[in-house]
Amino acid sequence: MDKITTIKQSAKSILTGNIESAKNLINKEYPFKKLKPEGRSYTDKEKYEQFVRDGYIPGKSLLIRDC
Repeated sequence: MDKITTIKQSAKSILTGNIESAKNLINKEYPFKKLKPEGRSYTDKEKYEQFVRDGYIPGKSLLIRDC
């Protein structure tokens, strides 16, 4: 069963009051898969380049206070 069909059938179950049936269908056909975040490390050069791209000027505040 494809994801769209699963969602449609579970929505119909919910509308008819069969919440448990909808839960079971979703858990069986479209289970939640937790993703692990991938870490990212930056070299000092990459950090500096991003700093410059962002328009940081030494001595100036990074926050705009009078908006």
